[in-house]
Amino acid sequence: MRKILFISGILILLFLAATYIFIPATITIQRSVRFRSSDINLTKYLRLTTGWRGWWPGRNPIQKKEENNKFCYKSVSHRITKMTNTGAEIQIDGKT
Repeated sequence: MRKILFISGILILLFLAATYIFIPATITIQRSVRFRSSDINLTKYLRLTTGWRGWWPGRNPIQKKEENNKFCYKSVSHRITKMTNTGAEIQIDGKT
């Protein structure tokens, strides 16, 4: 009986250690969308947050001027932290 408890305890500790080691602290989610458009027009459209309002699936973004880069979807806040020519870095703040 002691051996079974000891082995069960070791297996639980190994599972917890493996979970801690193999699951990263920061999880990066990346998604790409394809559609037909010229690169120049697409870049002009997406570089401005006003262009994002046209395709954003959630409710309209917050209208305060200092929070022009904040969007909401299903009660989760998304904030654009960095814009590049080929993408954007978005911080997800959780429930709003």
